[in-house]
Amino acid sequence: MRAGRRFAWPAIGLVAAALACPAAAWAAESAYTNLKLDSEGGQCRTVKTTDDPYSGEFECPGFAGWRVRFLEDADARSWLVLAHGGRSFDLYQGIAERTPGFFPALAGTPLEWRHDPLRPRVEALIFRVKYALEDGTERTILLVARVTDGAVCLIGGASTNEGARAIADRGGGCP
Repeated sequence: MRAGRRFAWPAIGLVAAALACPAAAWAAESAYTNLKLDSEGGQCRTVKTTDDPYSGEFECPGFAGWRVRFLEDADARSWLVLAHGGRSFDLYQGIAERTPGFFPALAGTPLEWRHDPLRPRVEALIFRVKYALEDGTERTILLVARVTDGAVCLIGGASTNEGARAIADRGGGCP
């Protein structure tokens, strides 16, 4: 009995220290969703089509109550619009500003939602974008969007998953 009490106090102290220090209180985790149409085995549905077979608007489930609209344009551009709580956040301008080449387009799936595992709250979204260079070659970049209840903004880009996660987990808000 006495030995059990001796070990209980240090454990309580460690829990209290973790709760007092926000950086140690949680580590971000990832959840994944995709941009695949239901006809391709995914969960996205067609919202709007045009006469051009390369244009359209599709809605996909996100994470923790977020919805994703995936828009494709006839000239190879595509982008995301995120929606939550009756508000929409169009990422077209941010994607265009963060990619160094021409015709930025989403480069497939998955979408990586960084979140606090103790609360169903999204902190960031990581997604891959491809773009064309002047010589015709294509490159890709992982873009990171800060996601809060009141704003969504692009905060950086990286060439690796680890680099994108480091940007996502840094904290901070939208300017």
